[in-house]
Amino acid sequence: MQRENPPCPATLPTLMSIRFAYRYLIVALLFSIGICHSQTAPAPEAPEKKEESSKVRILCVKGLVEGDEELMLANKADGGKWKELGKFTLRSPMISDWMPVPDGLTYMIRKKGEQISPLCSFEMKKGLKKAIVVLLPDQKNNLYHVQVIDPDNLGFQKGKALVINYGNLQAVVKIGSSTKTVDPGQQIVEKIEADADGMFALMIGHVDAERKIVVCYDHKVSLNPDTRKFILLFPDADTGLRAMSLSEFGPFE
Repeated sequence: MQRENPPCPATLPTLMSIRFAYRYLIVALLFSIGICHSQTAPAPEAPEKKEESSKVRILCVKGLVEGDEELMLANKADGGKWKELGKFTLRSPMISDWMPVPDGLTYMIRKKGEQISPLCSFEMKKGLKKAIVVLLPDQKNNLYHVQVIDPDNLGFQKGKALVINYGNLQAVVKIGSSTKTVDPGQQIVEKIEADADGMFALMIGHVDAERKIVVCYDHKVSLNPDTRKFILLFPDADTGLRAMSLSEFGPFE
């Protein structure tokens, strides 16, 4: 009976090399599949950007109480309960910092213990991002009348003046070299042109029954080009009109 010859000694390393190469090929194939999968996987979705809330600045002409008073902005939640939006200190005259408010109706309230007294309300229309809320005191009824001003719509930016005539006489307003008439209830925006010394002329008057101009206020005023000015005109028993000038600092954009 013929015996089988044992494998040649050189054959064993060759078989091992083939097995190693086969295993290496499988590992490389799996690794390449993983790379392809990671390259083709969809990127995670970016988080949804939250819409920026609207903001208001409170302009107080004269407070209903002497000294500072802490008040709240609030709205009514479901069930008629008050939901506080933020507190601020009201004094006069003043322009507050920017405060976030939701769209719709917002109240300004006074809180003493459990008693809540609404002093005024204003509406932020959808799409109105920033507004100036002017508080006009009604001492008789212990509340404020409100005017909401959209500065962007008026083109009221730094280096400009917003003139509002709350009086009952036709006003004549000179700002720098520009002179305009402002009817009762009217508001205008004017660019302030200062002199070389950084000052500008501000003259306030009204037209009397004989169509003559009665000057109520005539001064040189300094201009900070990084501010915008409110020039508010009110009725006055002695002079006919009284002017209040307030400067507002940015940001305006």
